[in-house]
Amino acid sequence: MCYYNKNQDQQGFTLIEISILLVIIGLIIGGIMVGQVLVRNARVQAVAGQLSQYQTAINSFLIKYDALPGDIVNAYNYWGAGEGSCTNAHSDIGAGAGCNGNGDGIITYADGTIGPTAGESSRLWQHLALAKMIPGSFSGTDLADVPQVKGLKDTGISMHYRTSAGINTNILEVAAAGNGAVFPSRVLFTPAEAYKIDIKMDDGVPHKGSLYGWGGRITGGVSTDCLSGGNVYVGPETSTNVSYDIAVETPECRLLARYN
Repeated sequence: MCYYNKNQDQQGFTLIEISILLVIIGLIIGGIMVGQVLVRNARVQAVAGQLSQYQTAINSFLIKYDALPGDIVNAYNYWGAGEGSCTNAHSDIGAGAGCNGNGDGIITYADGTIGPTAGESSRLWQHLALAKMIPGSFSGTDLADVPQVKGLKDTGISMHYRTSAGINTNILEVAAAGNGAVFPSRVLFTPAEAYKIDIKMDDGVPHKGSLYGWGGRITGGVSTDCLSGGNVYVGPETSTNVSYDIAVETPECRLLARYN
């Protein structure tokens, strides 16, 4: 006589089967995490190419129009009422909506000043786009309306004149945007990422050459964890030797590339 054991069809996984399942889950999770790191690394490394692209576009504009974008004194003559993008006024955006720059070779935030209001720095991207030298469309009246770092959300590349730390030149600044920042200036790169970009484009030293590493803005201040010694930034003329604090694994840095 045969007897049917109703528990035969209700057996659970054996320890071996559970172990195999856990290994498979671990491999999947590990693969996803590695994939995310690889994608992030690729996007970070693409920053060098993007900066080079914009520097080339600015140089091409300078050659064609004998002026820097944003600073050109007769932008309205090229892209005025016919384009519907500019008004025939000076580029003191805070006082109105000007298209022309003042031709002094300095990309300022506002006429005659370097402060937290829009000006030639905003018009720069609009002029480049209107001249068909970069893709996209830009308002020219908003410091936050700038190109994003490819593949990285809530980021931006701005250009303006810097006097901090004895730089005294026009720079392209790459950083995260948002959280009250007037223009993209918040922490974006880990120190190791910043170092990799620096060594690819320049010399790997955060205060020398043509690329600088600075602490990015954070809530309530500026990060002191990007560079060694707790420095926010160090000027190119200083005798102090600093390096990227690559032991720190969180985003703490922004990058500034000299234009001239």
